[in-house]
Amino acid sequence: MRKEKRPSSSFALSLQKKAVAYAAWLLLFSLFAFNGLQAQENTIIEISGQVIDQQKREPIPDVSIQIKGSVNGTITNSTGSFVLRTKQKLPFTLVISSVGFQQQELEVKSLGSKLQIELVTQTVLGNEVVVTASRVAENILKSPVAIEKLDIRAIRETPAPSFYDALENVKG
Repeated sequence: MRKEKRPSSSFALSLQKKAVAYAAWLLLFSLFAFNGLQAQENTIIEISGQVIDQQKREPIPDVSIQIKGSVNGTITNSTGSFVLRTKQKLPFTLVISSVGFQQQELEVKSLGSKLQIELVTQTVLGNEVVVTASRVAENILKSPVAIEKLDIRAIRETPAPSFYDALENVKG
C-alpha cells in the first residue's frame, strides 16, 4: 500500500493563517465601503440665496421655498435671504411662492454660488365678498335681507382713513 503524502503541519498552519488574514481584510474592507455609501446617503446639502422683487429690485420677506414632492422647505427672513438644508439627492426642483407673486419653479442640478431668485408681481382680482348674518353662502341678488357691498371702487371713494373704518360704515 501506498502512503498518502500529507502536507506538513507548518505548511497547513501557514495556509490557514493566510485565509484568516484574507477574511479579516475582506471584512474590514466591506465595513469601510458600507460606511462610505451610508455617509454619502446622509450628506446634508445646503442651498442658500436671496429672493427679490423683479420689478422693484427689493428683497421679499416670508417667501416659501419648498422642495417639490417633499415636505422639506424654508422661508426667507426679513432681508429676503434663506438657507435650506436637506438630505435630498441632486437634482431636485424648488418651488418658490409668495402672496402677490407668481409661483416659480427652479431646478437645482449642482451646488455652487448663492441663488438669486427674482419673483414677478401677480395681481389677483377676487370676487366680491358678501357679509351677512346667514350661515349659508348666498348670492347678493338672492338674499332675503338687505345687503350692502363694498367693492374696490367704494373702498377708494370712501372718506374713511382706512379699509377697516370703511367696513364700520357698511350696513348689515
